[in-house]
Amino acid sequence: MIAVTGSISTSTITDWIRAIIDLGKKTPHDLVNEINDVLTEVDYLRSERNILIHGLWVTPGPENSVIVSTAKLGRNEVIRERVVTAVDLRDLIDETLEVASKLRSLVKNIVPVG
Repeated sequence: MIAVTGSISTSTITDWIRAIIDLGKKTPHDLVNEINDVLTEVDYLRSERNILIHGLWVTPGPENSVIVSTAKLGRNEVIRERVVTAVDLRDLIDETLEVASKLRSLVKNIVPVG
């Protein structure tokens, strides 16, 4: 038996969901594609969030922005810098709310209520 807890990473959970729906041959193909599309968006947003949360913020950047630096071994560009504005942050929040809405809608269509 496996228990999903709050200490499991989001990327692990999205991988599990993908594996489970691939195993469920009864899941309609269109629904599998829709779930995979939303999970891809979740993974992208998680990556964007991690850059902003775990990156080093250096101020000031050009024109009311900050420079966020991240370091990661194993990629061509070990240290990466990115200019971030308040508009970028608002856009990420809006995208996150939109994907959350898509997820709620999918769950309502998949999980029987009652």
